[in-house]
Amino acid sequence: MTSMLLALSLAPAAWAGAADSLDADEGSLTPVKGRAGVYTLVLRDISERPATVRALLDEFLGEDDPDPTATVEAKGEDAMRLRIASGVYDAKRDALRLRVLVSGSGLPRELDDVSLKISALGAGGRSSPVYVFNTTFQTLSVTVNGGPAFQLPGASFPYGLPVQPRDSVDFVASSPAKGQMSYGRNKLTADMYYGQPVAFNVDIPQTGPISTIQLYLFTDGAGVRWTALDNGRPIASGSSG
Repeated sequence: MTSMLLALSLAPAAWAGAADSLDADEGSLTPVKGRAGVYTLVLRDISERPATVRALLDEFLGEDDPDPTATVEAKGEDAMRLRIASGVYDAKRDALRLRVLVSGSGLPRELDDVSLKISALGAGGRSSPVYVFNTTFQTLSVTVNGGPAFQLPGASFPYGLPVQPRDSVDFVASSPAKGQMSYGRNKLTADMYYGQPVAFNVDIPQTGPISTIQLYLFTDGAGVRWTALDNGRPIASGSSG
């Protein structure tokens, strides 16, 4: 099976009871010419009714809403996490076409027995992305709330500009699963491949709906300082000390 992780950008609206999943007999993943990392994901012969598919697009593709996350599962392939940039449904052909941003290698081109499930926050909303930025020149290995470690490349030399993350962490309003973040206290670790991993807490205040969080990490190898922004607006900061 192929191991892969898809990061896409899609925007949702307020949750109003539309289905959050779709099943299709087949699908395809095709790179967009001249746009590195951008693909077209097409689902064909969808099990749900056209009205259900349209309702899902209306709910999750609003212009001013935060990006949701989703998972695609297909026969013989590893589950793929993704974000969706845009979507168009052709009822006559029973085909859903999604524009996606993908990171990973060895991605399949043809998919069978496909399931698309959009992550939810609970009864009142959906997940939002958290992009973690590494401001140091060293690669960081980071964990979030006991989830699997992921790598953040060092900032560009000599100006120290953080590298744009390819993937994101899910922010949910309810109790977070391993690897997710939520309001209140989140337990993170950062390891620069020497010494012991540094543990620190990231406390996110519940001051309103979260759009997109940018979490900047600063470290000298002994401790970690962090600053969190919601769509560019500072909301919290702290340190491991």
